[in-house]
Amino acid sequence: MAAEAKTKADGLFRDRKFTDAIDAYGEAIDLDPSNKALYSNRAACQEKLLANLFGDEKKAKIEEGLEDARKCVALDAAWARGHQRRAAFCDLMVRSEIQQVSQNDDTWSIGVPQTSPATATTSWSGPRPPNSASRN
Repeated sequence: MAAEAKTKADGLFRDRKFTDAIDAYGEAIDLDPSNKALYSNRAACQEKLLANLFGDEKKAKIEEGLEDARKCVALDAAWARGHQRRAAFCDLMVRSEIQQVSQNDDTWSIGVPQTSPATATTSWSGPRPPNSASRN
């Protein structure tokens, strides 16, 4: 039964019907929750959908994909594909957060305050290191 559901889901993926494929992989997972490839393939579908999503909807899809990738790794920590999926979704999550921060606050870039050249200082005004006594 799970093999039939996977075959159906794989066909939907090939036909680029990613939303339907996600549902079909979910049905296959219900039948065989120990199959790491099902979680990996569902994550691949979620990744394919990201190009057309924005905001909270995109963030939710990234979190769903990351959860599937984590499940792959939990089922088989030696399987490289699971780690690849997890890394890809972690990267997507970071990029999404950076994009949202830069859109919401143009005075900050990745947590670093921007200084205009007119107000930037060129000399250090903090304490001197212990061996930097001025010599005359």
